[in-house]
Amino acid sequence: MKMAEYLLENITDERRKAGNRPATVIFAPVGDIRHLDPFVKHVKKLGLDKMQDVDFLFIYRAGLPKPDLGFSAVHAFEKYPLGTAGAFFAGQAYGYTLGYETIIVADCDAFLDSRKTFDAMLAIAQREDKVVSTPAYTDDHQEKPGDNTTNGWGFMPRSAFEKAGFSTPYTWKGGDDFEIAYRLNKTGLRRWYSEGKTYHPASGYTIYHRISQPQKYYPYACGVFKSLLFIGDYDPKSYAKYLLWYVFNYFFGVAFCEESLKKIVQNSGKMALYEHVETLPNSNFAIEKGKGWVEYRHDMGYDRYLFIPKSLLLLLVAGRCQVHDDVIVLKMPRVVFALRLIWAAILAPIAALMGLASIAGWQKERKKVIYPIMPSNLDAAAKIFATLVEKKSL
Repeated sequence: MKMAEYLLENITDERRKAGNRPATVIFAPVGDIRHLDPFVKHVKKLGLDKMQDVDFLFIYRAGLPKPDLGFSAVHAFEKYPLGTAGAFFAGQAYGYTLGYETIIVADCDAFLDSRKTFDAMLAIAQREDKVVSTPAYTDDHQEKPGDNTTNGWGFMPRSAFEKAGFSTPYTWKGGDDFEIAYRLNKTGLRRWYSEGKTYHPASGYTIYHRISQPQKYYPYACGVFKSLLFIGDYDPKSYAKYLLWYVFNYFFGVAFCEESLKKIVQNSGKMALYEHVETLPNSNFAIEKGKGWVEYRHDMGYDRYLFIPKSLLLLLVAGRCQVHDDVIVLKMPRVVFALRLIWAAILAPIAALMGLASIAGWQKERKKVIYPIMPSNLDAAAKIFATLVEKKSL
């Protein structure tokens, strides 16, 4: 297997001696070294570092220091900037090539509620050969939106990769989690353990918050677009979601004079990585942060469909609106904002046509990569992805 050669370097194997190798590995990507210490403390609190039948695999962003953790682990560094999607793919694939029967994918800022939950989820994954997840929460009482992720303590048996494939790295950042979740659900390989919880912080949960931090969230917007197009291979309804996402983001790009967002939308159907530009936070509105965090829950009924139009109307009438626990404050004159909303609405049908053209063009772009990535084509897919991240496009 050449997969590791294409994507990883400076690999250090600090596992216990051969012959006593466990069947399970816990994989965590490390993009920020500050996240590693809390994760290691959590692992030790649960006693996972003392388990004789568990190893660890860490993949670090290039340039980070390799820590001395004192327990059985493999350490590797990214050969190229793999992004979050690429890092999760690399960890799954490398764990598979190392021969582990169960690969537990654990985001460094995700924490299980108990050792009991860990033991139960591992037993289910091994017994049923299904990927086991637990609902994600932001704290003891607030449910996290989009609990589809398998990246925050997802227990993934080897057989799942052989039946459904690995995570898709081509999105680079974002969208890979619900893309693989869709494939697992479709093949009946998903299993929920509702008795346990995973605590995972949420951010960027509205379009306003994403626009306010473009450097952080715009790459993830690109990833979501591509994930929806990939899912279209299995479910044509995903193209409709892509089209709605296209028009929605283009509308906000026009309404708030956000040219970078419009560019992302227009290039979303191309097999290329997010082009990093110095994008400043939008000056047409500001976010006054609240003291707490009030979740936009999935069970809030039909109000969730009115959330965005209500917020735009309040900005137009009052110049401010409540968004969860934060307040959005309009900075441009309300008359100007009204004109921009009208212009954005006029351009919406044109954006829809552009989205349809993007879907049509995607059929050619899609053929540049291997999807889904299976054990039989793993090396070839890793080489293609390495070329993508090196050259930024295919």
